[in-house]
Amino acid sequence: MRKGIVTCAVALAGVVVGAAHANAPASHADVVTLKAKLTGTYVHAPATGSGTAVITVTGNRVCWKFMYKGIGTPTVSGIHHAPPPAAGRHKTAIIPFTANTTMHKGCTAAKAGPVKAVLADPSAYWVGIGTVGKYANAAAIGGPLH
Repeated sequence: MRKGIVTCAVALAGVVVGAAHANAPASHADVVTLKAKLTGTYVHAPATGSGTAVITVTGNRVCWKFMYKGIGTPTVSGIHHAPPPAAGRHKTAIIPFTANTTMHKGCTAAKAGPVKAVLADPSAYWVGIGTVGKYANAAAIGGPLH
């Protein structure tokens, strides 16, 4: 009888541990943080603005946080294949953030392929934000991911 009680207790402990792992939040290793220093010079733009971008990837969820100065309210942003195009030309983002980037931070659900590509070689991509209107060729700032 005693052997049966011990076996049952061991089995129950295994179920409790398994349940705890099933409900545990994603591990720290599942979150990848990328950064970029943003300048007009990097994207061949006349903008004198500058800033930083922090991109956090968890699965296919891509979040951004921008800190910038010297440009108007952004209207476009995202992650692009490097290198950036010539001044005045826009490259379509492989991971666009929002149609209207008036927010300094946010998240989007991205397609798995582009996310995997960026995580495999962040330096082959850049993040940019841009405006329209007030500035010639818009006021884009951007920088390589690392």
